[in-house]
Amino acid sequence: MRGGILRIVASCVVGGMLAPVAAWAGDAFAGDFDGKTLSVHLVPKGGEYAGEIRKGDAVFPLSAYEKGDYLVGNFSTPDGKFEFYARLTDSGISLTSAGKDFPLTRHHAAPAAQAEAARAKNPLDAKPAVNAHGAGALKEYTAVNSSEFGKAFTVEKPGAASLTAAFQATFPDLAKYFDEKPVIGGAYEDATNHASGGASFTAKLDGKAVNGFVSCKLDARGAKVAVVYCVADAPRGAWAALLAKPAAGGAGAAIALREYQFPDNTGTVGVAEGYSTTSPSLMIGVVIKGPAGQEVNLAFGAAVNTPDGPLVQTYRQMVANARQWGMQPPPPLPVNTLIAPYSDPAAALKDLWPQFSRMSQAANGPALTLERILSVQKVNTMLPNGQAALIEFDFTKTAAGVSTHFRSGIRWDMGPTTPGGWMIYTAQVVAPVETYQRDFPAMLAMATSLKENPQVIMEKTRINIEAANARFAALQQANHELQAAFDAQHRSWEHNQLIQSRSFADFDETIIGYRTVVDTNTGDRHSIDLGNVHDVVNHLNEFQPGRFKELPLRDEMYPLNGR
Repeated sequence: MRGGILRIVASCVVGGMLAPVAAWAGDAFAGDFDGKTLSVHLVPKGGEYAGEIRKGDAVFPLSAYEKGDYLVGNFSTPDGKFEFYARLTDSGISLTSAGKDFPLTRHHAAPAAQAEAARAKNPLDAKPAVNAHGAGALKEYTAVNSSEFGKAFTVEKPGAASLTAAFQATFPDLAKYFDEKPVIGGAYEDATNHASGGASFTAKLDGKAVNGFVSCKLDARGAKVAVVYCVADAPRGAWAALLAKPAAGGAGAAIALREYQFPDNTGTVGVAEGYSTTSPSLMIGVVIKGPAGQEVNLAFGAAVNTPDGPLVQTYRQMVANARQWGMQPPPPLPVNTLIAPYSDPAAALKDLWPQFSRMSQAANGPALTLERILSVQKVNTMLPNGQAALIEFDFTKTAAGVSTHFRSGIRWDMGPTTPGGWMIYTAQVVAPVETYQRDFPAMLAMATSLKENPQVIMEKTRINIEAANARFAALQQANHELQAAFDAQHRSWEHNQLIQSRSFADFDETIIGYRTVVDTNTGDRHSIDLGNVHDVVNHLNEFQPGRFKELPLRDEMYPLNGR
């Protein structure tokens, strides 16, 4: 059973390590894409996608859904429906149909001000087309990414000798760009690299509330600054698009990441300034910690046993046997043994959360209390016959009597494995409730930067599977030996009980004063008083030796060996 679980884990790691992170990060396939001969428009719709393919003047409606790393669907033409699939690339997507590949570049929408100005004038719309005092305010900045929800810029500030100086040179520019002076929500300096830091802010643009983040990195020439902002009520996919790797010719990513290579060479992950990780391997889960309790947890998988599964039932029987036979009970199941019925992602999270808390406390960590689930969005899963969802929820960490409130976004995949068992596979971001919204862009950038080394993972997976199978065989042998000890104890107990009962029967027979005599030919039985029974049997056997036998009460009621 254990080997089968690990093989499924291995297939998930090798075949789709990045798939859950990309899907959790937002609607990576959503948007407009242009190519030499055709263009594609994709819109999320109830966990799937709708839209159209355009080729010249022809328009073909489409429908699709995510499957692993791919988008799979069909488009309608006057001649019928035709299948296609698409995969993400650095610049957009690559669409394949009828054996032909069509590379398409993501079409970045015009800046919000230009989009407003380009609209057909509606006399009923009195809203100003642009933020007039912001026009040209960031003319020295290079736009990295842009959408209808926000923008990402980079700029160099020569001569800035400190992070404070870099921020002081940047925020006045932003004050001219936005409707009002931005409000700084928090700032940090990398404890291990004082040349790097960042600050979050809130502001308004054309009357709309926006959230943003400024990242600075000092070098010999001054400071390199990245600015990203997005309207406060934008869908999460908007942040993902702004933080995505820009098209060829772009100035660089909006959130600066330094590459961290796992010591066992299983892959790499990007780490934002102020965050750190010491994770030894991509295969056992990646933990990236932030300066104020933020966490990015990636590539975590675990096996779960159902309450009616063989592991739980066997353990319960062992406990019952030990109690019945007066033996020492078996040791408790390991604290990391997860037990829950197979249900839906939100219900499974609720069932397992108290067990996650016990695991945390067993490792001298805080107690974890699930407060409320804020949202659940079903998505396509990468697990065979499984299900998945994006879940956002609040929880508390309590240590030394002090509770801290956190918010988490988690991609939760779950699927059945063997009878009585299923597995989960997760990617998660965590931050204090107060800073979650501003922390999310940096955490998302790190989550989407995970890269794997498939060859190394395959080899290590093979070794792990062999080791797990050996451990499982040893566990089975230990269980067999324990059961044999229980059986021997039970047989010894039964024999002692039999001897004791036969002794009591001898006493009872003496009190009664009679013993049964059996005619072995006819089976007839007669009771003879103990004072004469030997003489009577001997006399009867003079004519037919061995025909008549005494049957003591102990043999009549408690025969040895069942006879």
